[in-house]
Amino acid sequence: MDQAGGRVRGEVLKSQWRARLERFAGAKQSVRAFCAAEAVSEPAFFHWRKRLSGQDDVAPPRVGARKRAVGFVDAGVARVRPTPMSMPGGSLAASLAAGLEVQIDLGAGVLLRILRR
Repeated sequence: MDQAGGRVRGEVLKSQWRARLERFAGAKQSVRAFCAAEAVSEPAFFHWRKRLSGQDDVAPPRVGARKRAVGFVDAGVARVRPTPMSMPGGSLAASLAAGLEVQIDLGAGVLLRILRR
């Protein structure tokens, strides 16, 4: 497809999604139900809503809509203790011998183990 054809297809998609988002703004449905009725995926819905949100002719997100969580939060450097520590519902053990090993017992038979050699 040449560049001109790609631009035309892009404008058609934008137009389709503008209309779809306007229908959603008037619908009394959740995003999940609306996407199922429109036969589109929820990730595509959120992608286009975000992409078109800076344009005046698209309805703003609904009040009370969930905000996406931050992908990564740097929690800094933890001090590592070589002895096990108690935690509510589980335990935590860490070691620095030949790398880093962190083991967290989350309770209910779930053990999280992180190794860095």
